[in-house]
Amino acid sequence: MPEIPCTVCPEVPVFLKTCVSYYHYLARGQIDLVHPSYKKNSDGEIIVTHGEVFCRVHDCKNGRSPLISTSTLRGHLQAHGHVVEQAKNGRLNKAEQNAVMQWFEHLMESYESKKNGHGHDHDHEKKCEVEEQEDSEDTNEEDSDSEEPASEQEDEEEAEDGYQCY
Repeated sequence: MPEIPCTVCPEVPVFLKTCVSYYHYLARGQIDLVHPSYKKNSDGEIIVTHGEVFCRVHDCKNGRSPLISTSTLRGHLQAHGHVVEQAKNGRLNKAEQNAVMQWFEHLMESYESKKNGHGHDHDHEKKCEVEEQEDSEDTNEEDSDSEEPASEQEDEEEAEDGYQCY
């Protein structure tokens, strides 16, 4: 039987599939994560981090309900009347991927720190790292915003982290 893609769960960028902090972001974003205010670039455009799916506009219902993708979030923010920085075309390079993962790590460390009432989260499971990708023919198949079917093991790990399809 063919797998039917979920139309409710956000698309997970390929390089974030191994990032524990990203799955915590997805789970906590639906419950009690306080999202920081948007930063703006030198042109006054809102900067949206690759992989973000929650709206950070005050009192927006999509602050707790994830949108399906970062590009959908960009359109959603434009509907709020905001000017949004254009997404980079093509794949993110390794440095950009690491910066995105560090953003999610910092967000979750800040959340844990505020939740626990003290400094850094010393129980953070693991740091996210981009694995070396060998240049091969399959690298063209993956798009950084595309979703690949998750394995059963990944599904179990996601369920343990509190993020589940609903």
